[in-house]
Amino acid sequence: MSRMPSATAELLRRIRSGEGSYTSINRGVAGDTPGGDPSLTSKTIAQILAAQKKGTKFAVGAYQFIPQTLEGTVRRSGLDPNTRFTPQVQDQLAMELILGGQKRPGLTSYLTGKSNNLGGATDDIANEWAALRNSKGRGSYDGDSAGNKASIGVADLLPQVRAEVMKNGGQIPLVQAAPDGPAAPGRSQGGTGTLGPSGTPALASADPDQVWVDRISQAMAEGAADPFAKAFGTAPTRMAGSRLGGVIAPIAPL
Repeated sequence: MSRMPSATAELLRRIRSGEGSYTSINRGVAGDTPGGDPSLTSKTIAQILAAQKKGTKFAVGAYQFIPQTLEGTVRRSGLDPNTRFTPQVQDQLAMELILGGQKRPGLTSYLTGKSNNLGGATDDIANEWAALRNSKGRGSYDGDSAGNKASIGVADLLPQVRAEVMKNGGQIPLVQAAPDGPAAPGRSQGGTGTLGPSGTPALASADPDQVWVDRISQAMAEGAADPFAKAFGTAPTRMAGSRLGGVIAPIAPL
């Protein structure tokens, strides 16, 4: 039986389509490093944070994490700074921003059914990613000194993501992730690979979103007490604000 695209995976794809590829960087102005950094996904988070502190990098990766955002998201996720900045890890960090409940509480509250304020959720996610349009149809950072201008709408998609998150007690269905389109000039396509506990058979996928979705689904099917933690090969450490109870700690070495 064929599987339909995941709304959650499509949300990540839309964000990437406006922000960058998994190897994109800038030094403070949108598009100032068109070739990106091909080695970005093989660097550790600690190396990237150090480069941001030195000023050789500013916004990094597919979700254009700026220094303060990357540092805070890594801390809340409980990731070991020596973890490599792979596509899967970048997706995981993006999901912490979306569903972690700390940095964007309005967005998380809507997606988890605690609020019905779609406009507020749309504004909240647009406040996180400059490429996304807010409830008024423009970007929160349009015309700023970095040269941002929003081009991507997600208001139509957020109700679908909400339904997916809430369905069957918040389970993420086993679905086919939406693929990335052709890379824009100066961008490279996201890498492939798997993410999971040491010694756990990896789920093969050509799309990093599909790995994330499959691992969550598999953990839920196995009745894991904390599917998110099991999916990413974590050890028990409390993460405040997680919709799944938040047991997050360093992932297994990649």
